Amino acid sequence: MERLQIDEGIKGLIRQLWKHEYKTIFSCEGNCGKRYVVFKGHGDGWLEKNSEKYGLKKTENGKCCSSFSPSPAMIACPYCGAGINGATFYSN
Repeated sequence: MERLQIDEGIKGLIRQLWKHEYKTIFSCEGNCGKRYVVFKGHGDGWLEKNSEKYGLKKTENGKCCSSFSPSPAMIACPYCGAGINGATFYSN
């Protein structure tokens, strides 16, 4: 973890996510204006049960997510910001 660029204020949460089998791909402690974690696949359900303790909520997909053809590299709907192509977003 020390060789990765992970914001200090979110390292504990990222450790917990890894412990619970979440494959994080992006995160920010909030200095960018928004605190968030993004992961692909599924963990063991820990974040779904504990996200509110960290001030995070899942960004749900809207109808807009199916109204365009995303490239395989896209991870977020350009309209609502929800995860696409297997990515899931939790933010404050």
